[in-house]
Amino acid sequence: MTTHFPRARVAFRANDHFAQSVAARSGAGLTLLPHYIGRSDAALRLCDLGPLPPNREVFLLTRRCDKRDPLIRLVSDEVVAMLEEARIHFS
Repeated sequence: MTTHFPRARVAFRANDHFAQSVAARSGAGLTLLPHYIGRSDAALRLCDLGPLPPNREVFLLTRRCDKRDPLIRLVSDEVVAMLEEARIHFS
């Protein structure tokens, strides 16, 4: 953000994207949010900052000893399915 807005003053800090989106919606200024959050709120506007960085891969890790556990497998498969279904929101 400082590259694009070097003279901007920090008015609010938060480690939470939701809190940042609420602050931006309330008029506190600009925030850098994932698209899936910004697109879901009609009160927020997209600021074109040029090309987006390349997408990153997401890994789901399980311990070798837990790989065959039916409950862990069930949750892992569900997480993978949810991310695949929501893939469009992350690009």
